[in-house]
Amino acid sequence: MEKIDFIDGAAADSVQVFGAGYIGKKAVYGLRRNQIKVTAVLDNNKAVQGTCLWEDVPCISPESADRDCPVILCFEKEKILKAVQEQCLALGFQKVYSIKCRELQDYLETLPDRDYLEVMHYCVHGKKLNLENPVTLNEKLQWLKLHDRNPLYITIADKFRVRDYLKREFGEEYELYPLSRTFF
Repeated sequence: MEKIDFIDGAAADSVQVFGAGYIGKKAVYGLRRNQIKVTAVLDNNKAVQGTCLWEDVPCISPESADRDCPVILCFEKEKILKAVQEQCLALGFQKVYSIKCRELQDYLETLPDRDYLEVMHYCVHGKKLNLENPVTLNEKLQWLKLHDRNPLYITIADKFRVRDYLKREFGEEYELYPLSRTFF
């Protein structure tokens, strides 16, 4: 099985992705962003077969997939990766590749903030992120990440740096209780 460089994509105009989980969703997004058509997502889980993982990308069983179209395996655990690789070879797939999770994450971190938030939101929640008219709390928080870039947030979100900030701004007498005394 070949390892492929995720950013360069597979040596084909279209591919199939094996794995409808979190990593598979990230891979579909990244491949499509690189103008590589994902024709299907393959998964052994019958509960996801027949659904669409990504707008127009159907999730199908490996048995009903195109054997001539390259398959990209998207699994973090080596044991699962090897088992799925053996399954693909037993089913007669001609080209089987894998994407390393680290390569995929490195690629996603190069995306513009909005694109990164959109793909991560889709991977976690299974639906598009609505930034034009945010409704849910999560959508509103993602909107704030993009539109409210106050550098003070970094300091006050850090439980150690916020103590120094409060001492500097308000004096030693306003020291926070240690975390152990706060929760116990």
